[in-house]
Amino acid sequence: MPFVSIIGAGAVGLALADALLKKGIPFEVVVRKERLADLNARGLWSKRLRCSITPIKAPIVSECTGDIILMTPKLFALPQAIQAHVRGRSAETSVVLLQNGITADATLRRLAPNVKSYGGIVAFTSTSLKSGEVEILAEENEQLVLGFGSDDRETNSRIKEEPIFELLSPAFDLRPVRHLDGARWSKLIVNLNNALFAATGLPARRVYAHPYGAWLAVTAMREGLAVAKASGVKLARIPWASPMMLKFLAALPDAAAMALFRRQAEKVLSPEMDTLGSTLQSLKRGEPTEIDELNGAIVRLATPLGVATPLNAALTRAVQEQGRGGAPVSLDWLVDQALGTDAAAA
Repeated sequence: MPFVSIIGAGAVGLALADALLKKGIPFEVVVRKERLADLNARGLWSKRLRCSITPIKAPIVSECTGDIILMTPKLFALPQAIQAHVRGRSAETSVVLLQNGITADATLRRLAPNVKSYGGIVAFTSTSLKSGEVEILAEENEQLVLGFGSDDRETNSRIKEEPIFELLSPAFDLRPVRHLDGARWSKLIVNLNNALFAATGLPARRVYAHPYGAWLAVTAMREGLAVAKASGVKLARIPWASPMMLKFLAALPDAAAMALFRRQAEKVLSPEMDTLGSTLQSLKRGEPTEIDELNGAIVRLATPLGVATPLNAALTRAVQEQGRGGAPVSLDWLVDQALGTDAAAA
């Protein structure tokens, strides 16, 4: 059986490791050298809903030996990870990119053009606030959902026939995506909401319980959709959202859009586990965030297109300021920024 290397021991990497372990698929977890001793001493641990915490028994190494590589570093750290573990490899190596944002596939093609490249769209919730530990929003035997595809059109047309699809299918609920680049954009638009949690320091349920929480979420996505439209992007379905649903949400009057958003949010939120989003998790761990590659990317792309993105700009600034030691902002302040009114940060 081919051997799998998971690059990174954050929330996504540890969730993938937990899933592979349950199905007996051999793997290793590859971490930076400076983390190796600490994680080998602590071990790796996972917890699913209504289950006790259990060890993830797998080699923890700093050198990648697998011929199937699951890449989970943050987007800003991806070039360094590719150069360390993938660059110079041949088509005998398959690489699955599980980053947020829209540039991961092009980065891999540029730095390691000879490997087989695939994209994974993470459609599960996992939280890691302590080194080597992950909490997964899934039942004990529930498969984690991944959108799966390739940026090569021919490969994507027969994605279910790819050996890597067959290998990973026992561990994951793999759902083919029609166009990987369009799916990346759809995920980005949905993920713009992560910055609401990070900017305010509040979990999803508290954000959406605010009278204007759902309006802020819809507004952030509307701005992203406007940029995608102006850029000529063709969105693609991801496991929990279709382009039609996103566009319908954007076109509805505010009250109806907020009601629809709340119904959709209730389907994925759990009363048993706070949903923080990856950006807030990074802040809580005192690590750099991906805000520049998520909401910040929307703002940068919008400028030459003449598209207004006041909320995403405010979210980007608020998270950047926290990264420099600043305090969270209030949801009311974000409403004022989205409407273009003057207000002081709370």
